[in-house]
Amino acid sequence: MYLLKNLFLFSPVKPETVNQNTKSEIMLHNFSSSKIILFLFISFWCIGFAYPLSRLIGLSNPIMEFFLKNSYGNVCHQQHDKLLEISGIKLFVCWRCAGIYLGAFTASFFDLVISKKILITNCLFLASSIPMLVDVTLYSLGIYSYSNWTAFLTGMVFAFITFNYVATIFEDKLLMTRGLFH
Repeated sequence: MYLLKNLFLFSPVKPETVNQNTKSEIMLHNFSSSKIILFLFISFWCIGFAYPLSRLIGLSNPIMEFFLKNSYGNVCHQQHDKLLEISGIKLFVCWRCAGIYLGAFTASFFDLVISKKILITNCLFLASSIPMLVDVTLYSLGIYSYSNWTAFLTGMVFAFITFNYVATIFEDKLLMTRGLFH
């Protein structure tokens, strides 16, 4: 209940009564709210690509399935032989995209529950893309065959690092900006 009650700060504050500590508290509170909203968005996105699993418990809706499949088709190639499959049911994304989305979900979760910031350097950010690029290149050149787990893990590592890199930049810009309350 506390979380829901304090998700947004609605109490009006007179500008002349706001001191620097109050500004910091408001900024941190609003920043925490945006972390929760981002986590929920990523969670729903991950649940969405797994929607076909609802057939296992008889809750599938053909209209919803059509809508979601086409939505995920805008961001994933959805090649039939590369789709993630659980209990004989093909999900809406390939192994690499599933790794990317679950990597972002994991990073978002850690960002939400762990107060310590994970510092990602430019070099580490660029290095995190190399395994995925090498995997795609070697497969495209026919040097080796597609590996579900390699695609999944390279996507997950890339997304985890990228999420933290972008979140750090966003957090630094947001917390360093002084003009938010003037």
